Amino acid sequence: MPVRGLPFDDVVTELREAELAWLGPDVEWFDAHTHIGHHDPDGFEADPEEIVEALDVAGQQRALLFAMHEPDGYREANDWVLKSCAESGGRLVPLGRIDPKAPDALEEAHRLLAAGARGFKLHPRSDAFTLPNPVVDEVVALAGEHRLPVLFHAGRGIPDLGSSVVDLARAHPGARLILAHAGISDLGPIAPHARELPNILFDTSWWLISDMLTLFSTIPPGQILYASDLPYGGPRFPSLLMLRCARAVGLTPEQARAIAGAQTARVVDGADLLDLGPAPGEDVPLGRRVLAFERVIA
Repeated sequence: MPVRGLPFDDVVTELREAELAWLGPDVEWFDAHTHIGHHDPDGFEADPEEIVEALDVAGQQRALLFAMHEPDGYREANDWVLKSCAESGGRLVPLGRIDPKAPDALEEAHRLLAAGARGFKLHPRSDAFTLPNPVVDEVVALAGEHRLPVLFHAGRGIPDLGSSVVDLARAHPGARLILAHAGISDLGPIAPHARELPNILFDTSWWLISDMLTLFSTIPPGQILYASDLPYGGPRFPSLLMLRCARAVGLTPEQARAIAGAQTARVVDGADLLDLGPAPGEDVPLGRRVLAFERVIA
């Protein structure tokens, strides 16, 4: 099945054009969260060509790519990701997916880095593990040695990971820990620590406005990375939502441009991260809204 929702993104085209005009020209978009695969039990699937097609439709340039859930293991899926990225002309950048329960998890992590992976993806829900976890700690330590990212699923359906992520960030300052889906599983308790730990980052692959506004108002903009979650929808709506939230909390076009792609490029290059200033704060004027109550209802 091709990228779901791609045709339905047409409805936001006019709204998105207004936000892109505010952002300015020649933005290098770098999506921090896309997948390929054909065996995920949830029924979604995608080929690398479909990811590139979706980027083209949205006028975006690059994406981090990793395997969807593979019930029979990740070695072949990781090889497909590596091959697809190598053949993409630089459009796709590989993350290796690791199941900490696999007996060869650490061997696979070392193999992937040697083969060109630019970090790792870990999924506590679909791969059924919890934190703290000694194998996860070693994977994060390995990423930290190379100043590379580890992207954690941090959406619905997982137990608490907040305190463990904070501990990992402190123990391995070279690792860039990306909490997917706006970190909604633990955004509240992690946010105060994240402000002091610039190696904790959050991607924007989420759709609830109250969660996204909470993210943008409480997390420093340099720790937010644009992401779409392809193939679980097209990229035009997530980019519209990211830009609308950035504007709503008072970020500048320069800050939003970094969120759109420049910071992700630095993450995968192992470069020093951009300091884009402090979080706007929870008292940012958003009209008659109480975001904490909205999040509870949602």
